[in-house]
Amino acid sequence: MARKASSFVVGVDTSEASANALSYTEKVAAPGDTVHVAYCYVPLTEYVGPEFVHAPSEEQTEAWKNKEQRVFHDFINNHSISKSTTLNIERHMLPGDARQELPRLAQLTSATSIIIGSHGKGVLQRALLGSVSAYLSQHCTLPVTIVPLVKRG
Repeated sequence: MARKASSFVVGVDTSEASANALSYTEKVAAPGDTVHVAYCYVPLTEYVGPEFVHAPSEEQTEAWKNKEQRVFHDFINNHSISKSTTLNIERHMLPGDARQELPRLAQLTSATSIIIGSHGKGVLQRALLGSVSAYLSQHCTLPVTIVPLVKRG
């Protein structure tokens, strides 16, 4: 009996932890599997504050989104997963918080699991700053794999 292809959502933020998550996914995914690489970003309109007298213009908002797209695509293009000939790689730029957007994408794509890298924050940092991986591990209905931070050097 043939194996049914799996579908993974991999949350990335262009950090070394994200590169580790992609490398892990390359190792566990089988030929024919689909990897949905998801980059969540906060739209510029969320940053209205002292630096703007009014909300940013459409041009500023579009420039911000384009910059985020370049960062995301450069990150993926510089990782070996982008050169895979056996995996189906799909890229997703998602405006919003990763804690909500990654499970939503997983549901839309019928993913079998979510894979995310850990930044290796301590207890105090996680408590003060929050942790996407901690949140997903406790609130997500799908299996969540948290790849530990492995510094390359």
